[in-house]
Amino acid sequence: MYFEVIPKFAERLNKLTFNEMENIRLIEECHREGINIRHLGFVRASVSNPEVRQMIVMICITRVLKNKLNARLRYVFFFE
Repeated sequence: MYFEVIPKFAERLNKLTFNEMENIRLIEECHREGINIRHLGFVRASVSNPEVRQMIVMICITRVLKNKLNARLRYVFFFE
């Protein structure tokens, strides 16, 4: 997967225009290609388009924040 699927997917992402990038649902596209979201770092490393790289970083950051917030809310509601 690291040497076939991800580079092929990265090539497709590199060809996106700005308007196409706004309309793409990256998570769904990753799943459609068989790429687990935990591999977004490898996808980002394979992409050269700076806008797409920035979008991937934003997705990673929002997912981490979401998970941290959910964990904190579970703690607050169940243990306090």
